[in-house]
Formats: sequence, C-alpha cells, structure tokens
Amino acid sequence: MSSISPENRIVHARYTGSAWEALSDISGVIISDPVAVSWGVGRIDVVAIGTDYKLYHWQFSGSWTRELVPTGSTFAVGQPALTSSGVSRLDILFRGHDASLYHVSSNGAPPFNVVSTGRTIRSFPAAASSSSTVWSYVVGTDSRLYRGEKVQAGAWMWTNVSSASGAGSTPVLGSPSVYRSPSGMQKVYARITGSQPDQLGQFTLAPLTAPWVFSNQGQSPLLGSPTATNLGAFIVNASQSSLLLDGSGWHSLPGYSER
Repeated sequence: MSSISPENRIVHARYTGSAWEALSDISGVIISDPVAVSWGVGRIDVVAIGTDYKLYHWQFSGSWTRELVPTGSTFAVGQPALTSSGVSRLDILFRGHDASLYHVSSNGAPPFNVVSTGRTIRSFPAAASSSSTVWSYVVGTDSRLYRGEKVQAGAWMWTNVSSASGAGSTPVLGSPSVYRSPSGMQKVYARITGSQPDQLGQFTLAPLTAPWVFSNQGQSPLLGSPTATNLGAFIVNASQSSLLLDGSGWHSLPGYSER
C-alpha cells in the first residue's frame, strides 16, 4: 500500500496480518494522492502528480526508483487513475490543465506514450482494464457519465452511460470510481443529484450483452467521491463519517473520518 504523509511524501506501508507498518518514505513531494497497482509478485507501480504539475512514476522491485512521465506541454491536475491489464502493462489516465483527458501507456518503464483521448471532462477519471481493453469513466461537461473504451491499438470509443442506463436526466457530481469483478461485471459509483442532492448513484454493466442499469442508492447528503472496491462503495457523509454500501445495504464505519 502507498499513502501520503503529512509532509506530502509517499509512504510505503504493508499489512503483516495483524497490523500495518510503515516501511519507508519514497523520494519526491506530491500534490495529488498516489494511486498504485501490482501486476506481479514483488512489483508495485505508483503514480502521482509532483509540485511541478507533472506526472511521476515510482516502481518497486526490491527497491524504489522514480522517473518523470513526459507529457510535453500538458500539465496534470487533480487525481490520476492507474490500471494494469497484465505483466509489464500500465495505463494512466489524467486530466490536463486544458480539461482534456489524456492516456499514458507503458510497459512499466520508459518510453511512455501519451495521447489525448479527445474528451473534455469535469472532475477526474476512473480506470479499469482487461487483457485487451482499457476503460475510463469520466463526467462530461454536460454532467453525465461517459465510458471511454480502447481495445488494444484501436481508437477511443465513447458511450453516454447516463443515457444508456436510463439516467440521462440525473446530473452526476464529482469524480466516479469503478470496480471490475473477475467475471467482467463493472460497477461505477458517483455522487448524483436525484430527488435530493448529493446521493450515491450506481451504474452496473453485467458481462456479455446485458444493458447498463442505474440505481439511486440514496444516503443524502454525501461528500467527496466514492471509492469502489470488491466489498462495495466507500464514501463520506456530511458528518465526516465513512459509509460502506455493499450487497446488503449501508453500513456506518465508526472510528474513521475523512482526513
């Protein structure tokens, strides 16, 4: 696990089975939260934005190394997204200072290939991948949820998920988060304005040819952006308490509040 310290440095921590222990601070000061993936035993990849608004990549294979991800004249803002579709495969999605969504692909080391997806977005992206496909979920300038899909070397193709799920009249707020199950089901969570403001929306796509399904999960008022996991969605409410939405409903998680 990688987290950010009070000094805005990345901290590498691990769980021993009974407790968390911090192993080391990693070089470099950052202005975004770090995102991390692992595509193999003993391998960790981390991406974050530095104080110069550039993307940086850290990799761990026994020790940590850091490198700049060249993005030309494009500055990165907000929270990047990181996914891995397999061994030696990294895909980074980030919002540029021009509000465009950019895609960085790499084998886990230089060179990094940076392209614009052609999509202008609000907030920041979420990402998921399979062995052949990368998906990015974003909120468009019309406050609707969109999915970008890129199959191998093909172009980015876009779907209006809000319309496809029957939620075309429901504005989406903040940044989305996605979890892709081993069976291929994708669940995307985002704050929405429904019958009340700042509720949690769930967009679900089952494998194969099943259509998108939208459901309003309620719990107004909510803050920030959700985090999608295999357990469900975590989000903070207006009382600064953490909530979990899983298959059985909503659960309060005492002892935790947003940092």
